[in-house]
Amino acid sequence: MIDFIKGSGFGVTAFQMFFFAAFAFVAALAFGLVARTYPLADHYRKAG
Repeated sequence: MIDFIKGSGFGVTAFQMFFFAAFAFVAALAFGLVARTYPLADHYRKAG
C-alpha cells in the first residue's frame, strides 16, 4: 500500500492527513444524520 501511495505522487504523511480528514467528514455526516432523530428539548425555560 505504501508503494502505491508513493507512486501516486503523494507523500505517506499527506495521504494520511487527507484520509483522516475524509474519515472525519464522513463521521460528522453520519452523526448529523443520527442527531436529526433526537427529540427537540428546551431545558432553559420553565415548564408550563
